[in-house]
Amino acid sequence: MREYSARMEHMMYTPVTLPVTNEYGYFEIRLESIGGLGANLCGKMLGELGALSLSLNSLSFSSYGSEKRGSPVKAYVRWCADDRPLRVNSPVTRPHLLGIFHEGLIGTYPVLDGVTVDTKIVLNTPLSADEAADKYHISIGELYCLDALALAMESHSRINMVMLGAIAGISGFVPLDVAETLCRDTIGKKYPALIDRKTYEAVQTLKDEKYLQKDLDRQADIFQITIPVRCPNCSGVLRRKADNRRKTAVWWKCLTPNCKTNIGKTDESLIEELTEVMNGLIAEPDRIDIPPEKDPEPSIELRRLNNEIARLLDSIQINRDTVREKIIEYASLKYAEFDSALGKAQRVKDIFKTAAPLKKFSSELLERTVDEIRMYADGRIGIVLENKQEIRHRG
Repeated sequence: MREYSARMEHMMYTPVTLPVTNEYGYFEIRLESIGGLGANLCGKMLGELGALSLSLNSLSFSSYGSEKRGSPVKAYVRWCADDRPLRVNSPVTRPHLLGIFHEGLIGTYPVLDGVTVDTKIVLNTPLSADEAADKYHISIGELYCLDALALAMESHSRINMVMLGAIAGISGFVPLDVAETLCRDTIGKKYPALIDRKTYEAVQTLKDEKYLQKDLDRQADIFQITIPVRCPNCSGVLRRKADNRRKTAVWWKCLTPNCKTNIGKTDESLIEELTEVMNGLIAEPDRIDIPPEKDPEPSIELRRLNNEIARLLDSIQINRDTVREKIIEYASLKYAEFDSALGKAQRVKDIFKTAAPLKKFSSELLERTVDEIRMYADGRIGIVLENKQEIRHRG
């Protein structure tokens, strides 16, 4: 437990007036978190902020169990005017400000206990306030939502520092410049910079110039391919990699653990070969195999529905609505089962029959007809159509 007296010689800031207090004259804050997100440090800093920067008597302490990442953590802060003694050391049960560092705590732990209509709730979530209120059934208090994780990553900061800034801003009486100064001083002492800011920015500039793929066009054909490219060794997904420093600037790496497949293939050659394969099918759609037309063997579910319909029709009192529903269900399932190899092969063949020869790559035609792309160790490619037939590039 830490207690700070506002009557300190280095207390230099203008005193603030607390906008609301409880029956004891205290303004109370409760932080709900899990181990590793920094709520304990955030609580300590809020305690220091009250005493050293706001001319308030201040007290802060935390409550946690096994002291490991992921376990529940609570931090409590009390502020009061500097002419009032601070004697209550119990947990905060009716907070004026409630900070929830992880939305997964709601519903798992009673983190919303003690919330009143006057409580301001700061919730770390990518959801909007309305979405979060509906999802977590928060009907009382003022709810403020922010994606602290995204903001921390964007600003190269920590979740607890983002939450501290949000709590200070939403309080309505804590000057943000004071909170910023406290964060800089505290974190600067704990994690001193190894290099100065100017050197860091110069290094980042050199790094960007050296490693970034300049003039990268995200609208290029290669980035319009969304169907999977498969590994020839394990059938895992191949991911495009690029590095202008390498002799092979573009290659495809298998994402399967322990599979070390890497295949060099330029974007231009892949797009050109895919276009040639599709043009080959447009010129010769009969290369697409149509299986012999025959009634497929009905599935167990289809037979079950057929028997149920027969039983309903044989009953003394026929429920027409129930029979109608079962017949519709049977027809839908039968159509879905029929629309297998035969139906898909015919549909793909019809698409290529009616397509005009391609003058350039068409991601739309590829998406409509192809399930996956196969890339082989020698760089050759093949496409697997929706009917599971593979067509290889003839080059």
